Amino acid sequence: MPAALLLLAEVADKEGPLWIPWLSSGFLATLAFVLVRWRLRAIWVMAPLSLAWAWLLVDSATEPHWLPSLLAELGPGYVALQLAPAPIALLAAVAPVVRAELPAARAWWAARSQRTAAGSRAVEPSRGASPDAAACVFPRRLLVVGVAVAAALGPLATMALTRIAAARAGR
Repeated sequence: MPAALLLLAEVADKEGPLWIPWLSSGFLATLAFVLVRWRLRAIWVMAPLSLAWAWLLVDSATEPHWLPSLLAELGPGYVALQLAPAPIALLAAVAPVVRAELPAARAWWAARSQRTAAGSRAVEPSRGASPDAAACVFPRRLLVVGVAVAAALGPLATMALTRIAAARAGR
């Protein structure tokens, strides 16, 4: 048996196939998308569940004891393919909320551009001041979801990149 195949058998035989994280993330993404599209309140259940799944995938793919061996034997492409399905379920849970809020965001942007084009720099009215006051307030739900996704995926990316850099440096 060639020595290269024996070397690959040290860590590669203990790793699961790559289709498992992809299939699991796809199933969770489909479930999250359908439930949140059906009822927007389902995001309170599906977003933490999707985030926990993403955290589990990133943590298992970048475990400090296995990562140096994985990078040496299977290469960075294998680790990247393990990390790629991590945000899919969270983004699928957020997509219906973004879709529901896009008309309000577009109306806000159109009203803002019309005011700017007309040269009006007046103070925006409060929510109940006029019938078109809703066009002056950016949809808060869209803003909250965007900040939450960035806050959730930021530490995951930081953890993954830090562990990969440490494994490449040989620490």
